[in-house]
Amino acid sequence: ALYFTFWYRMQGLIENGARSQLKATAYHLFDVLYSRLMSNSTTQNKILAFYLGQQPDSQGRAIEDIWSWDYQKLESVHNYIQWLFPLREKSRFNSSAPTLNDEVIQAFRTSEELRNRLLYSFTVMLAFYGLECREGENAEIVIAKSEEYLSRKREWIEQFNHNYLRLTRILTL
Repeated sequence: ALYFTFWYRMQGLIENGARSQLKATAYHLFDVLYSRLMSNSTTQNKILAFYLGQQPDSQGRAIEDIWSWDYQKLESVHNYIQWLFPLREKSRFNSSAPTLNDEVIQAFRTSEELRNRLLYSFTVMLAFYGLECREGENAEIVIAKSEEYLSRKREWIEQFNHNYLRLTRILTL
């Protein structure tokens, strides 16, 4: 589709003799095409490399650094959650966060290391909310209130709190 858009736009500019506009349009469309091609191949690498501790996020933070943050920092910084729990949809709040694609999802499904690191991210956020993960009957996962729940709930259980968006992101994954 992009190729045909490029071709028709070029034809129109050539017929109208708009050489300077033709040059600017060609450069713009090349940039769009290149970024689309590169985003498909590098999105997978960005998320996987970040999760494996091989590359920082767009702010230069390693995943291990984020895991070590105290509760105040987890509360006050707003552009890390999209890296810990990426979605297929582009974030409205963090345009530099990568999105999931089928290859990334498959990598998490097939790699025990990636799944363990995702579980650790989940555990960090559960602790932030005053919750914990326990094993229930038949090896099922149970999310329960931790000993810190009463003090932690004051930070996020209130109407219109931004942490509900974070929780929705985590649950959507």
